[in-house]
Amino acid sequence: MCTLEEILHPVTPAQFRADYEGCQPLHIPAAEGSDKRALLTWDAFNGLLNQSNVWDSEHLKLMRHDDAVPPEQYCRRTRTPEGLIWRPAPAKVGVCRPAPASWPMADGGVLLETRLSELATRLAGIVASPAFRDEVFTLPVRKPATLYRVTGRAFPDMGSMARRAYGWMIEERQFAVEDLIADMDSLSETDIRSALAGAEQAGAVQRV
Repeated sequence: MCTLEEILHPVTPAQFRADYEGCQPLHIPAAEGSDKRALLTWDAFNGLLNQSNVWDSEHLKLMRHDDAVPPEQYCRRTRTPEGLIWRPAPAKVGVCRPAPASWPMADGGVLLETRLSELATRLAGIVASPAFRDEVFTLPVRKPATLYRVTGRAFPDMGSMARRAYGWMIEERQFAVEDLIADMDSLSETDIRSALAGAEQAGAVQRV
């Protein structure tokens, strides 16, 4: 693990605290192959987020198009000595997907064209910046969604655990298998997929 001196080099910690900390941004390009190019990998970052016992909905917030995602979409109610709180559920965080983006249209698309032009100008400025020209940014891969919908036909009788999963499917009407597995954490993924396969074979659900 890098020390603070190694991370800030050639800026000293004293200079950083005097001139930058709490005052202005500081970007220090990392040399090719140096440890500083991988201070925090996405896997390590996800590992920190998965420590759900240290998070609650006040300290870990998800945003979607500048709007806060409601806690019930990525958290579970958990009993603590202080009472019930919302704790992020790693499986639900992992499948939380943003809604399709939309732009307001007016005057034959002029507003959209203006907005895209502004974004293109800003992006061009970032790309041309010497501070970012040699940096490589890799975004995390979003988990794929396997979509199904309820057809209205009868579900098979596959036991009490399957009935719980079927009740969830009926309530959702159209759903992602990944969301089903994340929400039904009291059932094993094997049991859920078995129940889903039975429902699909009976024609109660079908792939979208």
